[in-house]
Amino acid sequence: ISAVQLKKTINRGGTRTSFFALAEERRLDYIKTGKHNVANADQSKIKVFREFLKGEDIYFPDITVNLLEKYKIYLSSFQQSAPRTIMNHLL
Repeated sequence: ISAVQLKKTINRGGTRTSFFALAEERRLDYIKTGKHNVANADQSKIKVFREFLKGEDIYFPDITVNLLEKYKIYLSSFQQSAPRTIMNHLL
């Protein structure tokens, strides 16, 4: 996916797109194409990110470097994730 395509997907005609709505759409696309293992892995990562945000929804402009740094600390401290696992959560 190109940067232009990603921007169009995120903006969707000027409306703000929820990260979780787009993540769920992507996960369902994986299921439709038979990539169930990828869909399950994404579901797990989405669940942990939602827990980090205390159940709150988030929009792409609100995902900042500072937020991602805090998420890395959360994964390391509270989830006791290894460095490679943390990187997988950020992909």
